[in-house]
Amino acid sequence: MVEFTIREKVFIGQRRLVVWVLVAVCSLLSITYSVTREVSAVKREFANQAWQVERAVIHRVANLETVLTALVGQHHASDMLSSAE
Repeated sequence: MVEFTIREKVFIGQRRLVVWVLVAVCSLLSITYSVTREVSAVKREFANQAWQVERAVIHRVANLETVLTALVGQHHASDMLSSAE
């Protein structure tokens, strides 16, 4: 059986600690990167859908404005005429 000196045991323990710290840091960086990319994708999708909704609302308001303009013209044209006119 291999016997390690105290110095070798400390060195092995330090190496093990360094490996675990590196694994933890790499995992944390990987998770952070993945979450950041996912959030960016969601923000882009939201902006795209918001733009589409904005365009639809602008189109509907323009249509309503056209209809209201026509109704105002009809209202002014259909004023009650007096018997003298």
